[in-house]
Amino acid sequence: MTTRDVVIIGGGPAGTTAAILLARAGARVALIEKAIFPRDKLCGEFVSPESVRILRRLGVLEDLLGTSARASSVVLSNPAGRSVAIPLPGARGGAGEALGIPRLEMDALLLERAAQEGAEVFEGFEGRGALFDEGRAGGIVGAERRSRRELRLPGRFLLAADGRESVFRLLLAPAPSGRRTSRLFGLKAHFRGVAGVRGSVELHYFRGGYVGMHAVGAGRVNVCALIDRRLVPDLPRDPDRIVREIFFANRMARERLEGAERVSEWFAVGSLVFRAQAPVRAGALFLGDAAGTIDPFAGEGMSMAFRSAEIAADAIARALGGLGGDSGLGGSGSPHGSAIAGESLEASVARAYARRWRRECSRRVRVCRAIGRAASRPAVQTAAIAALRAAPAAGRLLVRGTRAGAGLTRRASGAA
Repeated sequence: MTTRDVVIIGGGPAGTTAAILLARAGARVALIEKAIFPRDKLCGEFVSPESVRILRRLGVLEDLLGTSARASSVVLSNPAGRSVAIPLPGARGGAGEALGIPRLEMDALLLERAAQEGAEVFEGFEGRGALFDEGRAGGIVGAERRSRRELRLPGRFLLAADGRESVFRLLLAPAPSGRRTSRLFGLKAHFRGVAGVRGSVELHYFRGGYVGMHAVGAGRVNVCALIDRRLVPDLPRDPDRIVREIFFANRMARERLEGAERVSEWFAVGSLVFRAQAPVRAGALFLGDAAGTIDPFAGEGMSMAFRSAEIAADAIARALGGLGGDSGLGGSGSPHGSAIAGESLEASVARAYARRWRRECSRRVRVCRAIGRAASRPAVQTAAIAALRAAPAAGRLLVRGTRAGAGLTRRASGAA
């Protein structure tokens, strides 16, 4: 049975980015994904300026520009229609702007690029268990969803990038009976004919949530909302009712959507909890949402996915002797340069990854969770918008404070 250098579970932005970077560096990489691509996801589909630069380094940006739309500012509004516009840091025009890119196209292209770089890609396989080596997770046992054919993939390093409800995390440590739940749920669909959404990401607040809007190319606008379930206790089977009864409570949202046409299915997900989790468990490195989820108002979910992949790939490639100091991934020296006596190389890599992930991501998850809770209150919405209109610099600081790994990502982009 062939042992790969790296085995990855999950074919979203985190998993495929890690696969591309490591395969490009010469590592033997296998990736399993339970879906058959292309497939869509509930997502705000906002790609920050830092993430745009990562897509360029991955070699896929040019192919995605035809199905994307640019954004250079954030617009916030309260139910009465009072609004403020805040420039996005780093959005100076051209490639410095953020993009709206449909996950349907982006994820499929990233998976294809991983295969082109030499990664083995197994679609339609679901992780069912871990292979262990002296207590450390060292591979995946999977099953083909259609035929139930078993797949065993031993690997030196194991990366879990299988999303917010990480199946692999549960396989390693079953959730306790007191598992945290939440009243928050999310909705997403694409619309055409949305009035006035041009060059901005818009967040329109109402009591108990908000609806975000931004263009994603081809005349489509992503409409994605976070809602307190108490607003819709019967959770109507027709989400279009939520548009009329909840979104339209915000005057600007009503102006945007009143004449619009929905052109996709609704996607929904419930019990959303925003928190950082242990980025390493039993030797496995967790990436993207599997390591931590951030309140979507910040638009940093995909940035955290890309950055966690870069951090993991940099640490592993250095350990394998591949990328060295010229990786361009924002590295900070050999992960085993300060290894603890008697510590294995794999353990040293896991420790380095956990340290860097916490430094870049944990605080932002906590900050954004606190801001998100406060912003759900109408009185806070009104006061905050008034303050941001009076002090534009405060708005720029607020946006910058929610961004994941901005400093390291800017430094890394210089090496591209």
